[in-house]
Amino acid sequence: MRFFLILFLGLFTTVSFARATVSTLVADTKSGYVIASQDALVQQPPASLTKVMTLYMLFGALENGLLTMDDELPISKKAESQPRSKIYVKEGETITVREAILAL
Repeated sequence: MRFFLILFLGLFTTVSFARATVSTLVADTKSGYVIASQDALVQQPPASLTKVMTLYMLFGALENGLLTMDDELPISKKAESQPRSKIYVKEGETITVREAILAL
């Protein structure tokens, strides 16, 4: 299961005007061995699949009791600086898990 989770999280696809850019990273999560990669270090904005997988992991944590909908998540400097963010939060502030789900 972990292997497939890493596989899905490693597949980032964004569309540019000229061509599609694809980055991949497939790794064995137990050993850390990289099985295959292509442009894995190229920074790209999260694609829709990444958002779905983030929600999948979040709902798993909720189901297992690791988080509740009212838990507070801290906003980092990096999160504040993201250009596509439209939730207008500042570093050091917090949002609830519920608010994060709705923002995503």
